[in-house]
Amino acid sequence: MTDANSLSGLIKYISKSDWASELSEILNDLVADACEDANVDVLALPEIIGPRHCDNLWGCALEELMATEFEDGSNVVDEYLKKRGPMETSAAKRYMMALRHASLSLYEVSDVVPGQSFMARDLIRGGDPVRIAEVRGSQSLKAWDRIAVRVVQLGSDYQMTGGILVFSREASNEILDTFKKINDIKVPYSGEKAKKISEVMAPLLVHIWLADTLDHVLNQRPPDLRNGDGDDFVACTSTFEFRPGTKPAAIKKVLSKIKGLEKGSDRIFAWLETGVTAPEVMPTIGGATTISAFSSGVETLLGNIEVFKSEVMLSTNSRKRAERGEALLTAALGAYVNAPTREEITSDALFDEAGQNQSARPRGSEGGFPPEQEELAREVIHSLLDQHYRKTLDDTVPALGGLTPRQAAKSAKSRKLVVDWLKGLENGTARTRPTDDPIATYDFAWMWAELGLEKLRA
Repeated sequence: MTDANSLSGLIKYISKSDWASELSEILNDLVADACEDANVDVLALPEIIGPRHCDNLWGCALEELMATEFEDGSNVVDEYLKKRGPMETSAAKRYMMALRHASLSLYEVSDVVPGQSFMARDLIRGGDPVRIAEVRGSQSLKAWDRIAVRVVQLGSDYQMTGGILVFSREASNEILDTFKKINDIKVPYSGEKAKKISEVMAPLLVHIWLADTLDHVLNQRPPDLRNGDGDDFVACTSTFEFRPGTKPAAIKKVLSKIKGLEKGSDRIFAWLETGVTAPEVMPTIGGATTISAFSSGVETLLGNIEVFKSEVMLSTNSRKRAERGEALLTAALGAYVNAPTREEITSDALFDEAGQNQSARPRGSEGGFPPEQEELAREVIHSLLDQHYRKTLDDTVPALGGLTPRQAAKSAKSRKLVVDWLKGLENGTARTRPTDDPIATYDFAWMWAELGLEKLRA
């Protein structure tokens, strides 16, 4: 398959000619305004957004140079093929000429077949989706991703080129809103209209993508995490050391008699909220992200208690729960253990640590669960999500103008809003989680079918 490696001769030619200054100028024009708005030196971009993003920006600039015909009629691809064409393969020459006439656009991804291909629909120019044969891209892209890329047709196959920018939903909506205001760009997309739109496409797409990326990197804030009680998320570990002569068996015997504790294994007890079952829908508190944990009986899990050889450890997710748990265990185990000591990690500290060590993960499997628990965890979490989203279909949603998804799906006027809402829900779940995370593997297909919109899931 022809790919960016086919441009190696052209790139070498550019680097040793006057075209190098044209490439630098195009790259600077693409990024300068966004950097100025963010008060960032262009030369500092690699350090701020990372080399991978910078490589993609450079790829966008190279492809823009290849597609640009200057006022004197010159074009780098035309000149290169005229001088060095005989040294290139036929496939490489076809690829260069395809890029010569291609323009950057915003595409929506669907029907991803990892390691093989995906469907791409042009959100600016319209038309039917096309299947893109792509090995590497199909391994990282998710359904309903929105990407800026050039798509070229080589024979009967469609390929995407090297410079690709993955947009957030908010930034891509800004792009679409902007193009709606540019002189009625509805089909037919051809002639002088197509030429004018293509000229502004790359600068606009790159500017909005880079502005959004810089804002995310420079102004990121840890999310506001709360537990189901509405308390700030704080990972608390309370440790009770054994008094001299205390044996683990004695501790386990006492714990087994405490109301609200459920034995999970030989040395682990779940602390449950007795008499209170968890809500079907995870509560939303002032826009905060709510973390709720449930037992197999759908009771709220307040914490875990683990018995070791010389200590008892209580793990909770808020200071209030830690205080409650410490009081409970002190009253029951006071004759066997010393006063507890507590270690706390706030959500801010957790995210700071994650930012410094992207590879850090909880004990167990990559997704945070021991291998033997992965399938059970997936079943439980998917069941809870089923309950949550089934009720959501009958709840009013602000993004749908205050209608429920079922109501909005029945109206031709609001049906597009439901489709966008479903796509955002599905894409956000897949993109913000590790690939093997139980939540990332949740299948939303039933929601589309339930709302009678499965034919629009393409």
